[in-house]
Amino acid sequence: MTAEVRGRGMEKKTGENLIGCTIYIKELKTGTTTGLDGSFALKKIPMGDYTIIGTYIGYATIEQQISLTRNDTLITLNFNFVPFARQLDEVEINGLSNKNTDKSARFSERNADNIINVISAKTIELSPDLTVANVIQRVSGVTIERTSTGDGQYAILRGMDKRYNYTMVNGVKIPGTNNKYRYVSLDIFPSALIDRLEVTKTLTADMEGDAIGGVTNMVMKDAPEKWQVTLNFAGGYNQLFFDRPYTGFNFSVINYRSPYEINGINYTATPADFTTQNLDPESYTPRPNLVGDFSAGSRFFKNKLGIIVAGSYSNTYRGANSLVFGTENDTNNLPELTGKSNRKISERSTQYGAHAKIDFRLNAHHDLSLYSTYMNLTTSQVRESESTDFTNSSNSLLGYSLRFRLNNQQLLNMVLQGEHRFWEKLRIQWSGVYSYALNQTPDYINLSLFNEISNGTKLPLTVSNSGSTRRWEHNSDKDWAGYLNLAYTPHISGTQVEFSAGGLYRSKTRTSFYNEYIFFAVLNTDYKSMQGRDWDHFSEIKWKNTVDLNNTDPLNFNASEKIAAGYLQVKFPGRKLQVVGGLRVENTDQEYMLKYTKGDVPPMGNQVYNDFLPSLHLKYMPADKHNIRASYFRSINRPGFLEIVPYLVVSEDFTEMGNPAIKHTIADNFDLRYEFFPKPLDQLMAGVFYKIIQDPIEYGWSNPQGSKGNIYYMPDNYGDATNYGAEIDFIKFFRFIGIKANYTYTHSQITSWKRFRVRKEDGWQLDSAQQTRPLYGQSAHVVNLSLLFRDTRSGWDAQLSGNYTGDRIYLISRFYEDDQWQRGYIQMDASVEKRFKNGLSLYFKAKNLLNSPMEVYIQKVNPVNDEFIEKNTNSKETLVRQDFYMQSYLLGIRYEFK
Repeated sequence: MTAEVRGRGMEKKTGENLIGCTIYIKELKTGTTTGLDGSFALKKIPMGDYTIIGTYIGYATIEQQISLTRNDTLITLNFNFVPFARQLDEVEINGLSNKNTDKSARFSERNADNIINVISAKTIELSPDLTVANVIQRVSGVTIERTSTGDGQYAILRGMDKRYNYTMVNGVKIPGTNNKYRYVSLDIFPSALIDRLEVTKTLTADMEGDAIGGVTNMVMKDAPEKWQVTLNFAGGYNQLFFDRPYTGFNFSVINYRSPYEINGINYTATPADFTTQNLDPESYTPRPNLVGDFSAGSRFFKNKLGIIVAGSYSNTYRGANSLVFGTENDTNNLPELTGKSNRKISERSTQYGAHAKIDFRLNAHHDLSLYSTYMNLTTSQVRESESTDFTNSSNSLLGYSLRFRLNNQQLLNMVLQGEHRFWEKLRIQWSGVYSYALNQTPDYINLSLFNEISNGTKLPLTVSNSGSTRRWEHNSDKDWAGYLNLAYTPHISGTQVEFSAGGLYRSKTRTSFYNEYIFFAVLNTDYKSMQGRDWDHFSEIKWKNTVDLNNTDPLNFNASEKIAAGYLQVKFPGRKLQVVGGLRVENTDQEYMLKYTKGDVPPMGNQVYNDFLPSLHLKYMPADKHNIRASYFRSINRPGFLEIVPYLVVSEDFTEMGNPAIKHTIADNFDLRYEFFPKPLDQLMAGVFYKIIQDPIEYGWSNPQGSKGNIYYMPDNYGDATNYGAEIDFIKFFRFIGIKANYTYTHSQITSWKRFRVRKEDGWQLDSAQQTRPLYGQSAHVVNLSLLFRDTRSGWDAQLSGNYTGDRIYLISRFYEDDQWQRGYIQMDASVEKRFKNGLSLYFKAKNLLNSPMEVYIQKVNPVNDEFIEKNTNSKETLVRQDFYMQSYLLGIRYEFK
């Protein structure tokens, strides 16, 4: 006869379940550990008398006696652990150093003054994701915008495009590397350097006010209380290159400066000024993807000095197979397919980053810290494209183009901070910040060629007489900023009330450079330059001595931005009701200066404006582990750096124009959320939000003042917009099984002018009408579901994660009801890890298991397209793009020494 002993490990004072407690039978020398819900089970125990011992780090050991007889088949035995009394201070310190746990993440969400979501380092480590951009898509209300190879790049929060959010590192805003705008590319940040990822959805007065969607804060690794070293190495492969070769080029020979930059404004470039070794693509089987990172840190001199150094490196190969259709709007205002391109994209991405932090606790009242972060992301890409022109009825030409692109992004952030406490009631925090962001794309090459088709036979490649270009682009941001925050916490009627005030000043300078050279081929007597006859390799193509230079592009500009802000805030932490309210004031001074002008465009200009941003956050705690939150805050969005420049770019189909009269966006944001935290790892959060957006910035068709009736494609304010929705987050752990799920519904509306064709007496003309649509990038439905298995005793962790992102606008068309939509898709990822007792772990990660394509369509059909695409009588859509990225796999080893 045998019996079973079941029970839980709990903290006696709070009743919270404890995970990973050791429960063992002294006499039998066997045992187990408590699972994710704090439960344990000891099975098949023979009859007899036993001592059951429970242990947990930081808590007193518990011994309980049991006696099993024939009448006992199941006994319940709980262990109520009590912390060591002498370790009370240590428990508080560990709360600072162990912010990388799931338990700490739930604690932060529960106790925050505003509405936030937190992903711990432990969750990131066990997830299938390697970059912050891919990690953040697991948060409710967040979708990501992807690169051309399917990797996450920008975050869209609550249906608000990337322009409406900002990014921080350790609570300090960082500049972006985009050449036109201010948002940050999140794929530059490896997830291995992060202690936790925080997504803030409601702003308090002490936060910078230019976020309507939300704020992403990356909290970097901090010095642990004891010496700790972590090493990680992994290798993998992309399924795409099992099926086709990778195509690369020699980017090591690229000159990062254009002939214009090297020789000056009056120099006339010739073909001899350009390298040719980077013109010949090479096809081969790529090496395995490599990923590695390390961190080392500890505290010294009786915990006064903390030092941590962390670094990461990755070299990955990825790509895409794409089908792209060209479209035009015909006289019936329907999409007409004009051609198609089959594209093969091959991209190598090399990323490395470093993080270092030194903090010094002078005494119990004064702390100083210095941290620096450097990120570097380099991508080299070859795009091969073979295209067919549907408008050429003879089908006598087949287009072929090659694109060689090298892009480098760098980000440096250095912060010196201090915190000082006086008289136990006054706290002063200050920060001095320097940030530098660089984005450069040197010698970006487009080669334009074609094949003639004769009697159904494809003739050798021929150089197009024009359309081949080489260009240089680079831009940089330099930020100097200072922060000062003061907090005074007196006791009023027995309650410790916090009064705070502070401000910031930031000076930003941006430079942007653009040179483009247009090449003309040397043609033979038959007006052709043909492969196999006139040249064999692309590097051997002969170009004329005269090379046209376009250096008047509006991307040649300098800009500056000065922001001064101050705030007042008060926090009443009542027993049942907490109130946090405040007012923030921000002054913005944006200025631009064009390096070159066309026509009567003013070379300089600026915008100056003030904003008063109130906020109020209520947190009602009706019972233990329950919160009801209500929030209001006002926030803004500033125009991008180029958007206020009065540039004019004339293309074949339309004219694009900047808008010095554009207004910045102002939004009133309302939130309501219920939160329930039944156990340390479990949660249920359900909420709604509503945003009234004044003067949102969207691209569309406008007739600006002074344009003499001309219509331009430009950034503008198209009246007010609304954005509202609902979110629900659910996390539940059983003994070894966990479920994480969230769902977000978002609905937005904006009305803007569109063009459509109309038949009049003198022929077809363009007219205008207003169209109401969702905001750019907003998906109505977003779902995340993860199934987890965790066995702390055996060291096994496994995760299967699915993400559904609903349909959203991919490209805003200038024609009525002609916008391009990205079809909703499901992405499935998985990971598994085995930990050993010596600190060693083995893991495996797999991405995009379903090989879900990225598809773009127009919500109309045209019968004239039937001869070019497969006819689907039930379809009400016209497919215009389809990209496949295939699966990717990674196998790694991690070692942690303590």
